[in-house]
Amino acid sequence: MPDEVTEAMVRERLARPDTVRGVILDGFPRTLPQAVALNEMLTDLQRRLAGVLCIAVSDDAIVDILTALGVSLVAQAHPGQDEVAVANSMLRALHES
Repeated sequence: MPDEVTEAMVRERLARPDTVRGVILDGFPRTLPQAVALNEMLTDLQRRLAGVLCIAVSDDAIVDILTALGVSLVAQAHPGQDEVAVANSMLRALHES
């Protein structure tokens, strides 16, 4: 999904009254341009970032988690590939973005 679309969705959500006391953004921002956009959004809304949590997990652990959580559904969409191959493909795409 293009950054502009994701950022517009986040901006719209942050503008709602139920977010005034705070929100947890899971998976956003993922890139430096998204972080810049988030900073602009918060400035426009006269809010501030209270904290950031970054959890570092090895790729091997992520593959284990994805396969345990049902990457089989994704593998079904890619016949002939096993769950580990699909999980590794997902990780490569993430690292490239």
